[in-house]
Amino acid sequence: MKRKIAGGLIGSWLFLQSSFILPPKGKLTLVKGVVLSAKTGQPVKGALVYVVLGEEEALSKPDGGFTLETTKHTPFEVVTEHWEYQKNSLELKEAGQKLVIRLWPRQR
Repeated sequence: MKRKIAGGLIGSWLFLQSSFILPPKGKLTLVKGVVLSAKTGQPVKGALVYVVLGEEEALSKPDGGFTLETTKHTPFEVVTEHWEYQKNSLELKEAGQKLVIRLWPRQR
């Protein structure tokens, strides 16, 4: 009897763990865009772009571009941070929408 209970508990635990670790196939939302300086319009390299309440993140490339995939469905919040700029937060309302994120320089 104890073995059946222990086996059932372990099986349930493994099932729950796998459902939280592995995203469902074919259910990813692509988040793509560019990070620019609001003051100069130039690309911002190395900005951290992430989904709120998620583990998905990306760094912007030298051209300011970034791409990440998330299991979240729209709408959801996307935050952008860079040490030289003020933090930016916006809501992605539609999947496939290309984001243009403009960061303002920090006040010194």
